[in-house]
Amino acid sequence: MTSSLARVAVSFLVALLLGSLLLYGYLAGIIGNSYSQIKWLLSVFFYLGISLCLAGVIFTLTQQKIWVGRAFTSAAVIVMLFVIFLIFVQPTLQQRQKESLISNMQLMYQHNSLRRLNCPEGFQVHLIRVNQQPLSVVMFQQDNFLQYPQKLAGWDKTTSMNDCRFIENTYAIGTQRRFLEQCQNDQQISVTDLIAQARLSGCE
Repeated sequence: MTSSLARVAVSFLVALLLGSLLLYGYLAGIIGNSYSQIKWLLSVFFYLGISLCLAGVIFTLTQQKIWVGRAFTSAAVIVMLFVIFLIFVQPTLQQRQKESLISNMQLMYQHNSLRRLNCPEGFQVHLIRVNQQPLSVVMFQQDNFLQYPQKLAGWDKTTSMNDCRFIENTYAIGTQRRFLEQCQNDQQISVTDLIAQARLSGCE
């Protein structure tokens, strides 16, 4: 009787330890992660590991010793695979999805560009209108998929207050003023001209 209780107690402790590691890894991976595919994989690891831990406890209570070892060994393997995924695989997947997102944003801005200025080092400044939204001025480095496009100016609609205001990224414009002065096109239009055009267009 005593040995049976000891096995149950050890089984609960092992399940609690493995479950805690799975929960910690799941929360660490999912917090701040906006990619659905990665969230799905994290959920698979977590629920599979928890199921194996519960199976190990149930097999202990029903005294199926062979299956107890198999269940907890499988749960431990899942934990190790989970750790490998979090350390090595997840950052790679996140980086690839980030690059894909930035690439799509650049293509969208280029497709919806009304005016384009070419800058040094492959940077471009675009006056854009996306999906009938108010005009905006954005800047990005072409084929650089590590840095998100930067919004220099544009109209911001606050739907809850039914209000609209023009916002300039004064920090970005101020710190990069000399660089932005080199951005022009064949008509000698400057970044300042694009911002003025976006402002004059109104929130429409």
